[in-house]
Amino acid sequence: MSDTSPAAQAVQDEIHRRMSGEKRLKLATAVTADLFIVSSPNWRVYGLDRRTGQVRWTTKGSGPYDRGVVAINDVAITAGDAGRPGLRRRHGAQRWKVNVGGNVLVPLTPYGKAVLAVTGRLWAVSADGNLLWRHDAGETVPYSTGARVQNDIIYIGTSYGDKIGFFALRAPD
Repeated sequence: MSDTSPAAQAVQDEIHRRMSGEKRLKLATAVTADLFIVSSPNWRVYGLDRRTGQVRWTTKGSGPYDRGVVAINDVAITAGDAGRPGLRRRHGAQRWKVNVGGNVLVPLTPYGKAVLAVTGRLWAVSADGNLLWRHDAGETVPYSTGARVQNDIIYIGTSYGDKIGFFALRAPD
């Protein structure tokens, strides 16, 4: 069921108007008490008022933000070719930027007070921008699927040539 409220329509219209030629959106969003946060392949992250649908802020990067956005505390964490920044939720200004050793391959996954990013390795980044830990699937087999979390277990898969595997991991303390 889709939301056809005036606020939802305003959000959709505003994003389509700003997408400069994009036919459709392919992105993951975050919803907070007051904001709907959208990362986009048009090099922007939008903070939209949930009640009115009005754009409160826009942040422009140096490349597409096409790996989604996760909201933790007062930070919106996004990723893509533009890097892995943490943005202040209130106004969209960059709070920090972190290097996770390569391009993020799949959408980000929320994990408690952190976010999981997959670059071939699995990385956990805190809301403060600190690298908490990383995990490798093996020397020649990179992680290649999005991570999912259920009951404190992280599920993730690999696919590299004829090597295919799935893992259930307990995060380091």
